[in-house]
Amino acid sequence: MPAVLPVRAGVLSRPRSDRTAVLLLPSSLPVRRRARVAPAATSLLLLGLLLGLVPLAPVASAAPGAPAVERTASEVTVTVPLTAPLPVVDDVPVLLVDGEAYPATESADGLSLTADLPVGTDVAPADVEVGWSTGRDKTTPTDSPVTDLADRILPGSSRSTAGRADGSETGDFAYLQDDYDFGAQAIDLAHIGGIRGEMTGRIYLPTTGGRRPVVILLHGRHSYCAPVSGTERWPCPSPEMEIPSYKGYDGTGQTLATQGYAVVSVSANAINANDNQLAPDNGAQARGRLVLDVLEMLRRADAGETVTFHDEDADTDLTLDEALDETQSDLGTADLDELDAADLVGRFDLTNVGMMGHSRGGEGVVSAVTLNQAEDEPFGIRSVLPLAPVDFGRMTVPDTPMLVVLPYCDGDVANQQGQHFLDDSRYAHDDSVLRTGLWVMGANHNFFNTVWTPGGYPLSTSDDWGTASTDSVCGPLVPGNIRLSDSDQYDVGTAVMSAWFRLTLGGEDDFLPQYDGTGAVDGRTVLESLPDADLRVVAQVPAASRLDLATLTAADDTVTTSGSVTAATCASAGGRALPQELPACATANSDRSTSGMPHWTPASFAPNVPATPVLEATWTGLDGSLEVAVPEAARDLTAYDALTFRTAPEEDVADGTDLVVTLTDGAGDTWSAPVSDLNPLAVERMPASGSTTLDKIVLQQVTVPTASLTGIDATDVVSVSFAPAVGTDGTQAGGVYLADLALATSSVGTADPSGPRPVVDVATTDVEEADAGRTQAEVAVHLSAPADVPVTTWFTLLGSSGGSPAGLARELVTIEPGETCVRVPFPTAGDDAAGTSAVTTYKMSVSDNTGAPTGDSAVTLLRIREDDGVTGGTETLPVGVQGDACAELAALSEDLVLATSVPVAAPDEQVTVTATGYRVGEAVTFTDGTDGGAELAVVTADATGTAVLLFGSAELGTHDLAAVGAGSRRTSTVALPVVTPTTTVLALDPAAPEIGEAVTLAATVTGGTAGEQVDFTDGGTSIGSAPLTDGVATLALPDGLGAGEHELVASYAGTDTTGASASDPVALTLVRDATTAVLTLSPSTTRYGAGTTGTVVVDGATDGEVELSTGDFSTTLTLTDGRVDFPMPRSAAAGDYPLTARFAGSDTAEPSAPTTATWTVTRARTRTVVRRDRKRVPDRGVVTLDTLVRGLPAWQRDHGVLRVRVDGALERTVPVRDAARTIRVRLRGTGVKRIRVTYAGGRNYVGSADVVRVRVVR
Repeated sequence: MPAVLPVRAGVLSRPRSDRTAVLLLPSSLPVRRRARVAPAATSLLLLGLLLGLVPLAPVASAAPGAPAVERTASEVTVTVPLTAPLPVVDDVPVLLVDGEAYPATESADGLSLTADLPVGTDVAPADVEVGWSTGRDKTTPTDSPVTDLADRILPGSSRSTAGRADGSETGDFAYLQDDYDFGAQAIDLAHIGGIRGEMTGRIYLPTTGGRRPVVILLHGRHSYCAPVSGTERWPCPSPEMEIPSYKGYDGTGQTLATQGYAVVSVSANAINANDNQLAPDNGAQARGRLVLDVLEMLRRADAGETVTFHDEDADTDLTLDEALDETQSDLGTADLDELDAADLVGRFDLTNVGMMGHSRGGEGVVSAVTLNQAEDEPFGIRSVLPLAPVDFGRMTVPDTPMLVVLPYCDGDVANQQGQHFLDDSRYAHDDSVLRTGLWVMGANHNFFNTVWTPGGYPLSTSDDWGTASTDSVCGPLVPGNIRLSDSDQYDVGTAVMSAWFRLTLGGEDDFLPQYDGTGAVDGRTVLESLPDADLRVVAQVPAASRLDLATLTAADDTVTTSGSVTAATCASAGGRALPQELPACATANSDRSTSGMPHWTPASFAPNVPATPVLEATWTGLDGSLEVAVPEAARDLTAYDALTFRTAPEEDVADGTDLVVTLTDGAGDTWSAPVSDLNPLAVERMPASGSTTLDKIVLQQVTVPTASLTGIDATDVVSVSFAPAVGTDGTQAGGVYLADLALATSSVGTADPSGPRPVVDVATTDVEEADAGRTQAEVAVHLSAPADVPVTTWFTLLGSSGGSPAGLARELVTIEPGETCVRVPFPTAGDDAAGTSAVTTYKMSVSDNTGAPTGDSAVTLLRIREDDGVTGGTETLPVGVQGDACAELAALSEDLVLATSVPVAAPDEQVTVTATGYRVGEAVTFTDGTDGGAELAVVTADATGTAVLLFGSAELGTHDLAAVGAGSRRTSTVALPVVTPTTTVLALDPAAPEIGEAVTLAATVTGGTAGEQVDFTDGGTSIGSAPLTDGVATLALPDGLGAGEHELVASYAGTDTTGASASDPVALTLVRDATTAVLTLSPSTTRYGAGTTGTVVVDGATDGEVELSTGDFSTTLTLTDGRVDFPMPRSAAAGDYPLTARFAGSDTAEPSAPTTATWTVTRARTRTVVRRDRKRVPDRGVVTLDTLVRGLPAWQRDHGVLRVRVDGALERTVPVRDAARTIRVRLRGTGVKRIRVTYAGGRNYVGSADVVRVRVVR
């Protein structure tokens, strides 16, 4: 396979707009399976669309029909019919009633919008309009010929003429490009009503070997099928074409591939087709989980595992090779088909992953980050880039460098709500990562994706600001507008995205000034490849590289004011429906809507949660200042690169203001500079045109390099002050917003994708409508696991003020370390009258969390059941009296067991099935999973929370019974076998065997299944098994049974359809023969050294063992013919030896009683004999005595001593080493000397002596 293939026939070359697009038509066009368009028709349609020869039906207008207003005692519901589905955009629809916006829910067919209004709202159909949450109308997509497709980017062919790298330049790596398509319904989508979606995308893979850093690209909410022909949404019905939004980022994918990055652009059309209608969170979790599913697919491909998905639409399984070979007819850039599954093995470094998400895809990749952090084995997501994102849920993003790109002329997400990602995350977690906001002035929402751009794709494209807009700032046709051309905007996106990932994944720190604000000139960051692009960077460097002097987000004793300057902490936009802790920072008016204040624009799912607290300072004259005292430990500014803060003109400033920042050292010396000199954009209004979504308030970054602090001791700065100055307004009065005063050093920080970590969620909750009057219910806000730090989150219930079933609620919830759940009350109201809806549904969320990210239930539903009847409808099942919300939640993760009156049932036997622990009064639905989940009965739990079912079935097999509470969702289960009864009978042959006699056990099983095993046990211990043959299982025991008690049982285990049974025990007692043992010694008394012989005779046994012991000694003897002889050692010392013998028993003989005998060993006799060598010796002569002690055995060497006495006097004592000994004695004095030699004897010998006489002469 070549490294790079030439552009294929049918692929348009996209030069810049001054060149003509050339289409090379192939002889035939492949058809993507799920498009369901005939090949010939597809070719003609493609040809016509690209050349502009075939007119297409315009997208039908969604103009509303006459609204219907329904009133009950507890709610007012307004429904507006639409003549066609709304444009598929990222913004969410609202219903405007007398100018007040109410969140609207799209119907499943997309042909109506419904909103709940407070009770008592005076609404007439003529007062109702369809609008959008950002306050800006949407441009209807149109179809147009393709005129401007880009060339494929090749390695080493950089389009950039920049002297400095800015991300636009290409690298030297060749790459392969291929699309994979596993089908339109290949995976389950998360949190979106059981919908399945596509597993489709485009891979850009460098040919360099080894694993490469991975970048995921995720498009946003855009038309998914066109031309629209009906209300069927997904898969695209014939003759509609699927719109390949994932093909719109070739510039970024190809550029990064040449730099060595493996890039995958992911399709999310099935989510776009269903999110508004079916997903509580508008698809955030579905998109996040889709990204993780793609990463898992890459992991398997990288490991060389088989990758297969089942496409339910086509009812077929596709392997990765087949998915890579799939061809498509979606009118997008051609699938180059350059990869096979083998090419992907060992190519993806999933420990180093970055993600870009455009539009709702931006919220999707943020969701992927937080979902990933809850995984046991998370992917290494180390960088995230939301591009023109929505942030409906105010998520915070821990431990991940983040770049939020915000286009100023965004006509879709016109309130730039993605600013909340940065503001909410800045102090939310104990992490240390770079967070950057990058405003692209003059950019709209769509032109970062060529498939959404007119001229780049033939179907459903638009300039979201409006092609014919006359807005002086963002209208593309008005002279002097700030708009970028479509190609320049696309190239900005390519450069910005490429450089960010090369910085955060590739460690190319040369790009850091482009993203931390230090590279800005007069507030603008310049791309040398696109010098006319106006980019404005606002960054917060990592905590480890930053020292916060004053966050200015709350009251602070170190901050003081003087003179005409006043200051107070503010938060949010004015006009919130619930009281706020802080005054509003800005209030919408006829000139500026909340879309013109991105920091404070209300989030769809958290409109009353405080947003972005900052310090609002105003002044009426030039006297006075706002001063921040620098803590002593922070006074050495030279330890950091710069002093930074954020600021913007206060809402009442017309054009611009100014202030002077002053640093004072310990000696009183000062350094000062006007902010207008440091960053003039920070004190000037942003471009304004009269559009209420422009003239935006956006805090800009001001950077004071510490190296520029001349004239003061920068190691001892004691204060930073801000003094009023005259700005472009030319007035002494003015004001600014201030935030985030810090010392900073440039750094990307350290990403930490490790997991699992606790995540915070809110539990789906069902309650009954309250009776007349107001009351309250509760919801569980919970962590997936205990955290080490306090976790805070804002709970929001999007109810209605007034008397609706659920009121508005907003509460700051703190979950302390070690805890996992907090019960949060919320107001409800009810009545005693029937309603028009069986269930009223409200969204709940947790948002702006600290200490833990959100999980997979950050936005969910509260469902309130109408309990007084439904007008023209049917009531739903009662949900009962709510209990402890945290206890009910905990029960959902427990394995709860249904009680049954019998463990096994016979066919049609009535079994009592009991479910306990349910809500009082809730409907408990019993089902039989064996019968395809068939509903058995719905039982109302009694006053003890118990529901009882009588169950009987003729169907044999195990029945998986379940009981589910309608309100608590508590689920209990049991597996109940229904089987044909069996009986087992055990017989022995012979029936009364002797000990050790061969015996056969025969088990007869009535009703059993041939071939099944029967187990035989004796006293509960297995002795064997045998299969059933003709109803009998036989086990032979050739060695028979031993003595003792036996309880023999045969057990048949049963099958799915036959019951288990066991025989009655067959009890046997096999008794051994009695025995008597006699111990004798012959002789029983011996002298030392003689030994003796013992005999044990056992009456009643012929063989076996005899235990013999004496003192501490014991041994075992073996019987032969009932007798055993044994010797006693001759070495035994003199004394008495009591011996005990006992027959130990055998298989046939009982042990005997002990028998005893005593062996007595007496001392041995000795005789001492002395012979002299002479009878006469001279005085002092020596006589030699030969001494022999008879009776001493030769085997004993140590015999004691001999004592020699002469005339009674002890002459010598000598040892007896042998029986004979020669002793020399010197005699003194004349006369006859009497010499006595005595053997002293000992324990084992009797002493003896002999006497000789010798005459001594002169």
